[in-house]
Amino acid sequence: MKGEQEAIAVSVPAGIAQAEAAPKKKGRKTKLPEKGTPERTAYQTRAVQDHRARAAEAEDQAAQQISSDKAPKDDEAKEILRGQDVKNPHVQDVLIQNLKIAAAHYRIPYNRYLLKVGLRKTLADLKNEPFDMPVIGEDEIIGGEILWRKDLWRLWDAGYWRQPETFEQWLEIRFKSKSSAFYLGKEILGMDFHELHQHWTDFFPQFDPRGLKPGFSMEEAKAWLARQSDKKTFVLQCSRNSYKSSFAAILALAIILCQPSIRIRLVTATDDLSSDFVSAIREYFVIQIPDSPSLFAQLFGEYCIAPDQGQQTMYECPLAHLNLVAATCEASSMGSKQAGRRCDLLLCDDLQEEDSVATDNLRDKGISKFDLLQKLVEIGGYTISLSTPWHKKDISGILIERAENDPDTLTAVRIDPAWEVLPHARNKPILEFKEADVKLVFPERLTFKFLISEAKKNIQQFLSQNLCIFPDDAGKFRCNFDEETLRSLVVFETHFASWIHQKTILSVDCNHSATAKADFACLAASRLYRDPKSERFVFVVWQVDAARYTPTELAGRVVEMTMKHNPNVITIERPPMHTLLEKAIREEGLKRSYPGVENKIYWCPPVTRTVKSKAQRIKQVETLTTTDPPQLFFVNGDWVELMIQQFLHFDGVRKSGSAAESKDDIPDAIARGVERVLPELLRVSPPQKSEAEIKHEELRYQAMAMRAHYDRVFGPQTIPHSISRTPEPAPSNPLTQQLSRFGMIRRAA
Repeated sequence: MKGEQEAIAVSVPAGIAQAEAAPKKKGRKTKLPEKGTPERTAYQTRAVQDHRARAAEAEDQAAQQISSDKAPKDDEAKEILRGQDVKNPHVQDVLIQNLKIAAAHYRIPYNRYLLKVGLRKTLADLKNEPFDMPVIGEDEIIGGEILWRKDLWRLWDAGYWRQPETFEQWLEIRFKSKSSAFYLGKEILGMDFHELHQHWTDFFPQFDPRGLKPGFSMEEAKAWLARQSDKKTFVLQCSRNSYKSSFAAILALAIILCQPSIRIRLVTATDDLSSDFVSAIREYFVIQIPDSPSLFAQLFGEYCIAPDQGQQTMYECPLAHLNLVAATCEASSMGSKQAGRRCDLLLCDDLQEEDSVATDNLRDKGISKFDLLQKLVEIGGYTISLSTPWHKKDISGILIERAENDPDTLTAVRIDPAWEVLPHARNKPILEFKEADVKLVFPERLTFKFLISEAKKNIQQFLSQNLCIFPDDAGKFRCNFDEETLRSLVVFETHFASWIHQKTILSVDCNHSATAKADFACLAASRLYRDPKSERFVFVVWQVDAARYTPTELAGRVVEMTMKHNPNVITIERPPMHTLLEKAIREEGLKRSYPGVENKIYWCPPVTRTVKSKAQRIKQVETLTTTDPPQLFFVNGDWVELMIQQFLHFDGVRKSGSAAESKDDIPDAIARGVERVLPELLRVSPPQKSEAEIKHEELRYQAMAMRAHYDRVFGPQTIPHSISRTPEPAPSNPLTQQLSRFGMIRRAA
């Protein structure tokens, strides 16, 4: 139908024409009552009424015909649509407007026939072409839609005739648009979205449009909202110029399409920015030119409004039916004195500016205001914050810090700097970087040439505004593993054939979820050896198992690894529900006829889960690789490559990513094992004495014994006195020297 500009000839079907041309039947003349009599008056009155009724019936029948040029009034048109089981009153209004526009486009009459059968059936009848009307039940619904199927079919028929897709394809496009902000922005609205924005879509709560039916209640809406995600607060820090605000607006659109009665409060740093933010979202729903609607309006016409409808600084969805006080989208700001009304989603975009984080007092006021705003979020609702950081203690920084310090946090965090430094260039100054030294996160827009020019203008602002870090974030615990060094430490089991085995350690890093995007659980079986040549203790990672396990599966793997390696100690950081894990390990051991595994467990006290605290542990592992000779080895296995990639990705600054290679579960599990034997690794055995030294000591001992015997017989020949001796220097240990550089060794008083 697209592009049909020629008029469609209005022809009358053959059956209708024959009926209209049929000759009138002749009958007997009726004998009339006498003039002037009451009977004659009554007869004339009935005759007039009958004539008018026949005329009205003929007119009504003519209006029902496809060729009728009589346009029904809107009230009459709504009555016709209700007769066709179009239930939603707002949908009726949308259909009337769309059919008027379609009739003008195709130059066909806007009449009752068009309203009754729809646009496509009317066009087919005018061309004498077959058209099969779908059979749709009165109360038939579609998953992911909050309108009845009949209403949706009529919306597709009257509003999507410019596009070639079928009704089922139209429904599929709508479902994708509701489910994915990336798809909605890129495919429907033509936004310049790329791989980075797909990652953001995967990070934020995935709102599932299914689960709500036409006319859903308030309780059903709350239940639907609460089950969208276990996490309730989402914090994204990203580089400036990465389309952060544009993505936030599209995310709000997708959520409204899923649940039109939702209440979204949009918050920015100032009132002007908040108003602009809401206006930008509202603009997507406004139909500026009715004859030429956007693709979005053709897909979701029932959500759209006229330019002069409602206030410019808010959006009220015409499909909202729960009669809530708050609008669908309302604006607020950090500078507003009034907190505002309750909401289901608090959507924050750059809550602070440079001036509002200048002092401790201003930063404290900012987080206090944010905490008050969060109290307006309905139970089961969500807070989404997108920002470019200005200070390590700004609102997003505090939210990240709270999440890292809370093992039961309901906050998800993602940090996307403009680039990631490749391992070979981590020690180079930023201004000396070449494009081959970094991996660009958003290369389509944030090119290396642009970023390095920004760094040259102001390196401090570049670090915070583009790399999302601050000078002290690259502190003394920054890790820099060398790939060549790590690969040189991979050996076979036979390498330790002549070494002295001291103990075996099984260290476990638990995961808190088994979902597709969760961290791995990691079990590392390691051994402590003593090198007979250097008399140093060496830490050897023997086997690593990293995967997403449920608590029961993890307990089973702990037992199986214990049966295989017989560790002296099992070290596990105490999770929130460690008693349940301990019980599961006991039960899994009994299933395998291997009881007592839980008795070997040392539950490490939980510590702060910040990136820096983890970096401090893993820094000890890095130090073991740099001693001469090294004190860390890996036994060759199929897990080695993943381990090396995780070590190379971990730098002590970035958080764990979503890909397996960008996580830090294996390094952390190995670091837990190193902690258990660190005193042995720091200790230096006394050097082996030569045969001449041993013989000399024996002769000296004999002389001292003879002297003591002589003194007992004849008495001491000299007055005892104390001899001050210079203490021998402590034996040098490269590991101790390395750790002391980072303040990890406590010196004696």
